[in-house]
Amino acid sequence: MDYRKLGPSGTVVTAYCLGTMTFGAEADEAASHKLLDDYFAWGGNFIDTADVYSAGKSEEIIGRWLKARPTEARQAIVATKGRFPMGNGPNDIGLSRRHLSQGARRFAPPPRPRADRPLPDACLGRTDADRGNAALP
Repeated sequence: MDYRKLGPSGTVVTAYCLGTMTFGAEADEAASHKLLDDYFAWGGNFIDTADVYSAGKSEEIIGRWLKARPTEARQAIVATKGRFPMGNGPNDIGLSRRHLSQGARRFAPPPRPRADRPLPDACLGRTDADRGNAALP
């Protein structure tokens, strides 16, 4: 498997990213987990998904696979997209802080702060509404 640096981040990913658009639709959870198992066995570490893939099922399947395989999870790089519509409302689409925060909360609980490492206000999991401000940007 060939590896590349992901832009200036220094993160190393495989040249071939595993697309997961069919997870939860054409590929059920067992088949999806088999594809992930095989991809990682071949040296892969880069997974592409989006919140609209199978209405969020793709991200859920990937999340359960990562939770069940902590060794692979430590090496995995998951690229997701959150711009696409997830409902009919005016705030259910786009790259607004609100839409992206809601998407992040839908599939992952907010990180728990540790006493020795408090979370910054700029953390994606915290919005102005979380801090009690009525106006969102």
